[in-house]
Amino acid sequence: MSILFFFIVIPRLMFPDLDHSDEWADANVLTAGENFFKFGFVKCRFLPSFEYSADKPKGFYTHYPPLSEIINGVFQQVRIHSLYFFRGFALFFAFLNILFWYLFVKKLSGSSLIGLLATLFYFTNSFFIYGMDSLQQLSYSDCLRSLILLIFIMMLGYLSAGRRIYIVILWILLFIESLMSFEYIMYFSLFYILFGILLKELKNILSQKVFFVLSSASIGGFFLHFLQNSWYFGSFSLAFHDLKDSFLKRTTGGYELPQGLQFSSWFKYVILRNFSLVFYFDTFVVLLSIFFAFLLYSKLSDKSREETKKLFYLFIIFIICGISWYVFFPSHSLAHAFVNFLPRHLVPAAAIGFTIFTYIIYSFLKENNLWKNAYLRTSWILIVGVIIFTGIFKSELPITLDKIRRAQDFKVFTHCLLKLREISSEKDDIGVNYYRFPFIRYYTHRHCSAIFDKDSMEKLPTLPHYFIFIPYNDQKSQELFQFLQEKYTPLWQCDSSRFPAIFFKLKGD
Repeated sequence: MSILFFFIVIPRLMFPDLDHSDEWADANVLTAGENFFKFGFVKCRFLPSFEYSADKPKGFYTHYPPLSEIINGVFQQVRIHSLYFFRGFALFFAFLNILFWYLFVKKLSGSSLIGLLATLFYFTNSFFIYGMDSLQQLSYSDCLRSLILLIFIMMLGYLSAGRRIYIVILWILLFIESLMSFEYIMYFSLFYILFGILLKELKNILSQKVFFVLSSASIGGFFLHFLQNSWYFGSFSLAFHDLKDSFLKRTTGGYELPQGLQFSSWFKYVILRNFSLVFYFDTFVVLLSIFFAFLLYSKLSDKSREETKKLFYLFIIFIICGISWYVFFPSHSLAHAFVNFLPRHLVPAAAIGFTIFTYIIYSFLKENNLWKNAYLRTSWILIVGVIIFTGIFKSELPITLDKIRRAQDFKVFTHCLLKLREISSEKDDIGVNYYRFPFIRYYTHRHCSAIFDKDSMEKLPTLPHYFIFIPYNDQKSQELFQFLQEKYTPLWQCDSSRFPAIFFKLKGD
């Protein structure tokens, strides 16, 4: 298992640049860390500043807990600025994540095989791989999630007095989790409730008092963030209205969505799409596999059926917990439907689902003395292998020739950006007609603005000192290019096939 994990880690560390996963968030973390380094944590109010500035921090983000940015800021304060180090640090937490996940499933199921299968399907899922080296909170918060699940299971079987130390540990971990991400506040509340309902032999492990004590950890973390925002705004009232507006935007459709917040589009692009992403396979294949597993399940012994039933209940729990953010914050989920950091909430459900399917087949073969048949045994191993390697090859890992070329091509563009950084001054600003521009800001270390048309350029009080123009086949792009030719001097064209950008400098500048 560890060998396979490092097989996944190596190609990721070979290409640490901001060309994969949520490069927008990663670039923001790096910029925030640099601003913490330049201006200090107190001046920034411990809030991330997502704009590059030569004189004072700007562009503070107040709608999300900033612990991942603070971690990066601490590293930069001690003069660590290496992308390799930042990626490696996140990957260390990804490794801890799969270790905690294995121990959780093994302890709950009582089976090393089930724990191994669930772990293999977990860390080879495309959307575990998506966030495993994330500089934002994805790797850290998911590691905490697995550790919280493990501590929760370890608490089972202890009497009230013996459980107190676990409750204290859980409270601390939930508090830290709430400083890392708001996404797990509802997640864990539902987990505790559903665990007691569906796994009935365990329903009495959490009293209402303990439930409310654990819930207070997330409330405490949220309140601390509110106090931090109040410090920044200088007013409790302004901080309250800021978070209230963010809450309404994420729930009732404040995002600029093409068709507005409609149930049909939300169900299609959030629910159906995210399930299809983490389960990989065609709907027909999934339904056929479910039918096949059900037929075999009916032939299993009572012991095996009980083991499978417990896994199935866990599967249902992880589905409901996994979609909790989608349900309670539908506008945010729909607005970010094609930025794949939210499907990871369903990875535990997918891992358990694949485990149920393969474990039913394994149990059927063992109980019917068919495991000795080399053909059937090899077929089972092939099924496990297909699930594992489908996840790996559907990920962004640069292991295929096409993905390696894509990662190498990105380096061509970064060299052009670094060249612009060398010839420009710290106070220069850059215009770019590309929406996901934060990685450009990171490599150039310059303030950047997204500008897409001539009219927007003409309305600016001052034109950007430089402009990075990426050609598109539309009228607005052509008009913008003509304007740039009038006002700017072309410097060079980047040879990147993905970003064949033309770099301009303002005339007379």
